[in-house]
Amino acid sequence: MSHKRESRLSVLYPGERQDVEVFVSCRDLKSSDFFRAINPAVSLYIQRNGEFELNDQTERIRASPNPDFKKAFALEFFFAVRQELKFVVTDSTAEGLEKPVGEIVTSLGQIMGHPHQTITFDVKKDAEKNIGHMGKLTIRAERLNYSSDLARMTMKARQLKVSKGLFSKPSYEYSLRLYRFLGNAGYGLVFESEIRKNENPRWSEIQIKFLKLANGDYDRKVKAEVINYTSPGHAVVHGECFFTVNDLLSSEALDYEIDLINPKNNQKYGVLVVDSFDLIEKPHFLEYIQAGLQFNVMIGLDYTSSNGDPFTTDSLHTIVNEKEMNQYQKAISGVCEILLNYDHDKKVLMYGFGGIPNYQQFKSELTSHCFPLTGSTVNPWADNMDGIMSVYKNSFKNITFASPTYFEPIFRQAMQIAKNNLETNSNEYTILLMLTDGKCHDMQDTINAIIESAYLPLSIIIVGVGTADWKRMEILDGDDGLINHKGEQAIRDLVQFVPFASFENNPDLLAKNVLAEVPAQVVSYMLSQGIKPKNLASMGESRKEADKERERIKEKEKYVSQVTGLIDDDLGDEGKDASFQHTPSWIENSVDHFSKALEFMKRENNNLFVNYTRECNNSKANFQTGAYRTIDSYTTPKVGINVINANMLSGDNNDANISVEYQKLNKVAQ
Repeated sequence: MSHKRESRLSVLYPGERQDVEVFVSCRDLKSSDFFRAINPAVSLYIQRNGEFELNDQTERIRASPNPDFKKAFALEFFFAVRQELKFVVTDSTAEGLEKPVGEIVTSLGQIMGHPHQTITFDVKKDAEKNIGHMGKLTIRAERLNYSSDLARMTMKARQLKVSKGLFSKPSYEYSLRLYRFLGNAGYGLVFESEIRKNENPRWSEIQIKFLKLANGDYDRKVKAEVINYTSPGHAVVHGECFFTVNDLLSSEALDYEIDLINPKNNQKYGVLVVDSFDLIEKPHFLEYIQAGLQFNVMIGLDYTSSNGDPFTTDSLHTIVNEKEMNQYQKAISGVCEILLNYDHDKKVLMYGFGGIPNYQQFKSELTSHCFPLTGSTVNPWADNMDGIMSVYKNSFKNITFASPTYFEPIFRQAMQIAKNNLETNSNEYTILLMLTDGKCHDMQDTINAIIESAYLPLSIIIVGVGTADWKRMEILDGDDGLINHKGEQAIRDLVQFVPFASFENNPDLLAKNVLAEVPAQVVSYMLSQGIKPKNLASMGESRKEADKERERIKEKEKYVSQVTGLIDDDLGDEGKDASFQHTPSWIENSVDHFSKALEFMKRENNNLFVNYTRECNNSKANFQTGAYRTIDSYTTPKVGINVINANMLSGDNNDANISVEYQKLNKVAQ
């Protein structure tokens, strides 16, 4: 919605459009619960056709009445247009629900026209009635320049002065914050690192847009703060320093060192060391798309019992009618409608977890944490959006809901697919869309898998459906840094978590928030691997070969299904030997031979169609020795159908050997 509106404004007012970035911070916010600190976030609404519509939302900060939000709102400013805005402060309750705290109403023109493009408002419970003071909200706006460069740097601190109270132990927990100078408006937070527990902390490599760091200005001041966590939930500025991009680029020293000064007493509290700094040309996501990048979409759906019985009206999986979609369907539709635009074959891998599958070709007596929703391990794809919805609707008759909720097996499946694409030099990038209703019960194993995934062409989108407490799920988003069991951190961000309830009535905004980080994640992966858009062109041929292999697998699956049916018809319930139960795995081992035989026979005589089964006196031993018997000849008006023993084709399958058997069968058929 927002893109259509602002694009229309661009047409109506050419030359007046200006990209701006809006930073927000709050002070003295009151909680919606008297007994705990507020967990604030700020939502931005834009007025359209007389109604305010949700446009975007900041990150949520835990237990902070004085938050500085690092996510800024990107807007288009038009001098001659009144652009009404509403900022709503929300709190996350103990139950994980989002609750409005207060709001302010202004216009983009008022913000841009205010001195230094900075303005502070009283947050009111009801802005229209001007009642209920809930704190203050400050808005800072800045016009954006243009730069596609990416700043990449590593930083550490040393000689940090120990902070401790009279009766407290010293704390060695530190994080790093970077702020962009906004002129007379002060500084706006643009980056915050993970927390390191070390006397001499070294933080993970920082990758940030030059535009974000310094608005593309080489001489713009950047402020760095080292934050010390003296007690749980209590953070203080240990020391701060200032630098410009030019300072870092022009330094001849191997390490650029800056004294950290405590802002309260103006004393030196340590040294910040910039180990490395580089400005690199950052390709745009669309450049990779134009060079042939394709998405390989995979869906993982939650079939745990906490979803409720799908055949009752109170289940998250309940399908009321063809026109009304449940939360799972709405999320799938909203996200996949966009992703499939970048997937030429429109084939989507579909898997389930947390249920007991009972498909003809895929059965389990225990809870499975990764099973194909098509019921076939060799053909787990659904075609297009209609195929996705059809596979989903048909899944319930073949699955018993169970528990627990494990993510790692599905993640590992996606990792294997991404790894195969990487090893075959494919131009495919895998997107795993996970939909779940509750807590992850294998959190550390899942985190370990995510950190391993950072080296693969893979992004993971998790959508939480229902009204569960999503606090732990937000950990997987990785904004605060994921650490595996070895203490290692992911080299890039590849997970996005979004609670569906926040956007249930706005599918466009749901898709926007779910997919917002994907382009940056794709580019981040490509840069980490040294892949430029021009390198993707050579990968196109690998994609064609992958498509051919996929078609071959589908043809193979058709034969497997045909064979299974014929064997069942041939033996019957009473004729089966208890010591021998045919399995799809046995059939698949013989399918390649059958395929070649069938092609040969069709080529020799189109009127003779040979179906593949076996006869073995109901004996597994006789079957394995390969005794050849033709037990019957089925006749229809146009086609002679003959029965061949399976093991006749389990040996050499060249044309000469097949031809001998063909001549025997042809005589019988005539």
